[in-house]
Amino acid sequence: MNESAKLLPQKYMEGDKVHVLGIDVSRGKSNCALLHDHTVIKEFQIIHNKSGLAKLKSIITSDLPVMAVFETTGIYSRVLTRFFSEEGMNYLEINPLESSIRMAGLRRQKTDRSDAVKLVLLGIDQKSLIHGRRPYSRPYEQLHLMAHRYLEITKERSRIINHLHAALDQTFPELNDIFNPIRSVLGLTFVSLFPHPDFLTGYIPGTMAKQIIGLVSPKIHLDLIVRRCNEVWQAGQLSYPAQSANSFLTNQIHSYCEEIQRYNQAHDLLKRQLITYAKTFPEFKLIASIPGAGEISTALLLGFTGKIARFPSYKQLNA
Repeated sequence: MNESAKLLPQKYMEGDKVHVLGIDVSRGKSNCALLHDHTVIKEFQIIHNKSGLAKLKSIITSDLPVMAVFETTGIYSRVLTRFFSEEGMNYLEINPLESSIRMAGLRRQKTDRSDAVKLVLLGIDQKSLIHGRRPYSRPYEQLHLMAHRYLEITKERSRIINHLHAALDQTFPELNDIFNPIRSVLGLTFVSLFPHPDFLTGYIPGTMAKQIIGLVSPKIHLDLIVRRCNEVWQAGQLSYPAQSANSFLTNQIHSYCEEIQRYNQAHDLLKRQLITYAKTFPEFKLIASIPGAGEISTALLLGFTGKIARFPSYKQLNA
């Protein structure tokens, strides 16, 4: 089966020649309605497990062709996408916003129909107007999952960085100006060692530099370390923060720094894996050759669009 939904022959798209199955998807289960020629033949519920999908298969495997219609509802509908794809069955996956707008007209006509029935009526009466979701093929699906996780890690790291900045506003606010945002190894090392100006007691820039050099990569230029030591030391001489040095926040700042470091490591590892896997796809080299398109940007683009050739026009790709 190709990457897009397997389409029925045009002669079967007429409402009086095809059974249409509407599936109202929810967490772990779906309400279904089977119609023929605008007449409800059967309404039933399935559980999203092997038994429920076997029941669904037995109902839609018949002499007359059947097309299933359901909304893309995040992770809940993915089990149905996999099922219909692997079974080679006909289905149409609809954007929830589009189906909501189109079903509004149906609600004005009749209000006692279930959402599953309304989805069927969309499949029968407005099939040619609906832009169905084009599912990923299996290799691109894995790339999509990796790209999604990459963005998750990026967002989670940003969340912790924001917490760190907020804590420093109370313990050593000047560090927020010297290191912004605080996610580099050098910045995190400084903040972890000196979360409060009182932690600078007994230090001068020279002794600070010696300690920092022993904790960071030798690839970090010595001039940068010395410059940051001078900036932090000078800021500490004037700083008068809202919290004392023994505040709970100083310990929390250590925890934030360690957490950001872990996210940095996970982020860098997944970035390498993502780029390496994306390079196995034929489009990667072409897209990456475009000026300004870096490797990670290209990998994320392929991860979130899938195989670009599956879109018949640039307008559908943009959408």
